[in-house]
Amino acid sequence: MKCRVLETLRVKTKDGIREVLPGQIIDLSSEKAMPFVGKRKITPVADPEKRLAVKIRSELLAEDIWLAFGDFLADEGLVIYYPDEIEYLKTLPPEEIKRIHRIKRAFRGSRLAS
Repeated sequence: MKCRVLETLRVKTKDGIREVLPGQIIDLSSEKAMPFVGKRKITPVADPEKRLAVKIRSELLAEDIWLAFGDFLADEGLVIYYPDEIEYLKTLPPEEIKRIHRIKRAFRGSRLAS
C-alpha cells in the first residue's frame, strides 16, 4: 500500500534507522500501515487501479459498512467510515455510536467533523 507521510517518522529498514519526512511516499504492507493510518501519521495514496476500502461487518450496528482509506464512492448503499472516524467512535458508548450511524445512513457520504 502506497502512503503519503503526514508527520516525520523514524522507520527501521534493512539498512538501519531512516527518517521519513512529511510529503514523502512510502510503500508498506497493509498490516504495517494500518497502525500509522489510525494515528494519522500516514494516509493511503489513491491508486485508480485499486479500491481503497474494505467492506466489514459491524456486530454493534448489525450491518455491513465500508472502511475507506481515501476518497471513496460506495456503490452498494452502505455507510462509509474513515480511520479518523473509527478512532473517535471508539471513545463513545454503544448507543451514541448507533445514533451517529443512523445519521450517517440518512445523510449518505457525510463525515464526522475532526
